[in-house]
Amino acid sequence: MPSEHEISMLRAARDAGITSREEMANFMAQMGHESTGFTRLEESFRYTRGIHQIPVRSAWREGAQALENARQEALEGRPRELGRLMYGERMGNDNAGDGYLYRGRGYTQLTGENNYRAADEALNLDLIANPALASDRDNAERIAIWFWQNQVPEQDRDDVTRATLAINNGENGLKDRLNRYDAWHAALTPDFVAQLDLGRIRAGAGIAPTQDRPAMEDGALRRFEDGGEVRQLNSHLRALDVRAERNRQVPEGDTFTRETEQAIRLFQEQQAVPTTGRADPATLETIERELRQRQDPPATDERIGIESSNHKQQHGAVVGLSGTGNAELDRLASALASRDETAISEACTRIAQSPHVRALEEWAREPATPQRMEETQQQEMARQLESPGART
Repeated sequence: MPSEHEISMLRAARDAGITSREEMANFMAQMGHESTGFTRLEESFRYTRGIHQIPVRSAWREGAQALENARQEALEGRPRELGRLMYGERMGNDNAGDGYLYRGRGYTQLTGENNYRAADEALNLDLIANPALASDRDNAERIAIWFWQNQVPEQDRDDVTRATLAINNGENGLKDRLNRYDAWHAALTPDFVAQLDLGRIRAGAGIAPTQDRPAMEDGALRRFEDGGEVRQLNSHLRALDVRAERNRQVPEGDTFTRETEQAIRLFQEQQAVPTTGRADPATLETIERELRQRQDPPATDERIGIESSNHKQQHGAVVGLSGTGNAELDRLASALASRDETAISEACTRIAQSPHVRALEEWAREPATPQRMEETQQQEMARQLESPGART
């Protein structure tokens, strides 16, 4: 069950209009990642395993040794130099000490004087003079909602990867964000949300990110997942020639790659369905339907009773009936040429009900006599003599 702080954040988000299951899951996943499950309200600068943990590229600007020295100082309780390397001289941090002063705080880990000033003006908080106010939980909720609704484009709020790019200008921690999304999406059932709105959800230990969850456990496939289902998805996308950005083909294999995600996103845009980059049940069903439509052969000729091992030759012969002088046959030929199934059916019905066909059916039911057989032979000989091939 969600923690007390997660329940409070969820209620505030719903009050602010974040109400769809997908957007709520993405919002909570993103804020949960930034704040380590809504437990961290201020950046600690404690990177205990080494400088490779530091996710900020600018921190390396003075070299690995300078960064390592600053990391060691931070572990000893003196983090200002590390703050300078990470955030100084950018994001509005123009003065000495600004990198540390406007460090990450709140559920969004709001960072940099420019962002503090923007939140200050939007929410009427005294954040420039008192940056520590961003660590207050009530303020952290307000800042999180403001940041989400102003920094993440509306069309990207169901898409974990694109929301991550909007928040972080990169894919830092994407796997954890996706795992948190899966956990929240599973938790945010309609019944759970109804109970939340009624105030009946009791606080628990918190929603933990999923770990090593099998692909398709929730009926969907997404980035970093692998297995036979993903291999089939990649194969289907290749068969449909749905491509990734820069016209790259989806790779073969059983891993849901960045290219797979981009191709899924493009397919969703083409189908005018919610664009998430996830192969959810509706998307998978649409892909299967598109494949069936491309693979199923046309059945028009079979439905009207024409049997042939060479469909193209048969179709050409029938279309060649145009101009026979018989109105019903000409109508059928025209319908076949245009592949108008309704017109084909109507033409066949009219031919079947014509006096000539009915007379032929009655003639076929009459018993054969020597006189009748002789008349038939004479008629056939006369027809052959009148045909173009018999003339000299």
